[in-house]
Amino acid sequence: MKNSRIRMNDIFKDVLPPTGSKQYKETIERLSEQDKKYPQIQKIIRENLKKAQRSFEAQYQSHCGLLTELSLRHYLREFNIRAWEHGLRSMPVMFNIMEAFFRYRKPEMYFELIEEELYKLSYYDFVNFVTSNELTDKPKLIKEHLPEDLIFHFRFDKDLKSVRYSTPKGDKLIIAGASIIRRGHEATVMLIAGRNIKPGETLSSYNYDLDLADPEKVELLKKF
Repeated sequence: MKNSRIRMNDIFKDVLPPTGSKQYKETIERLSEQDKKYPQIQKIIRENLKKAQRSFEAQYQSHCGLLTELSLRHYLREFNIRAWEHGLRSMPVMFNIMEAFFRYRKPEMYFELIEEELYKLSYYDFVNFVTSNELTDKPKLIKEHLPEDLIFHFRFDKDLKSVRYSTPKGDKLIIAGASIIRRGHEATVMLIAGRNIKPGETLSSYNYDLDLADPEKVELLKKF
């Protein structure tokens, strides 16, 4: 079984049944009876909530301002607020990938960022290296050289425009940063990329359309 599947099974183990279902009603009734029988449970829940909130606040405000750090903290806030206010069943689709950067704490029931390290390097030199003959194709390369359970943030700001990528429509994209983490035999990468804006242009000058919209969601998008 994949490492991600094992983690997901552990996160969603004992999650409440879907809201409105018969099983949900029965579970809530059973939990209410337990609260009456064991009043100390509510005290433990309040203490766990305080611990979760303190941890979230500390991680959310502790960063160096890098785009990759801020992006992960956006997801930290998103996942925790969804879990606390609407339950784990409300997680967005992106959670299937981004959960690799987080650890779910039980019994406190909150997500926390895994330990992070920051690096600054030349993206141009990096691309030259990985596409050169110096880099041999080894199946175990990542496993042998990338420590497990540690987020690596890479900042590219010296030569952002040295390596650009083109879209089918002719737009130029640049990569400003990347984060990578290895969990077991799986490596997850998050890239921070954006359109290379020409001098004098602003984002508002671009017209965005829905040509690439999922056909199954077109009708839903039209409603909004």
